[in-house]
Amino acid sequence: MLALATTLCSSPGASTGYQILRQGAHFEISRLTNGDAVQRTEVERFEFSDGVILLDDIIGNSPYAPGDHWLEPPPIGGLV
Repeated sequence: MLALATTLCSSPGASTGYQILRQGAHFEISRLTNGDAVQRTEVERFEFSDGVILLDDIIGNSPYAPGDHWLEPPPIGGLV
């Protein structure tokens, strides 16, 4: 896995094909079809073929509080 600092995380395909897991200061984005994953820090927006999703929207729709470690990786499409 690769850790990068960026404000935009761009991934191929629709948001429904990915899940996200917050682990402290970084997020791990995993593709559901093949399990490929990348770690990102300092991300504000996630870009997919079906649009750009703000991190605030993902966190706001998750069952976790800001700053929490997420116990399970929820599908991104289910959080927007």
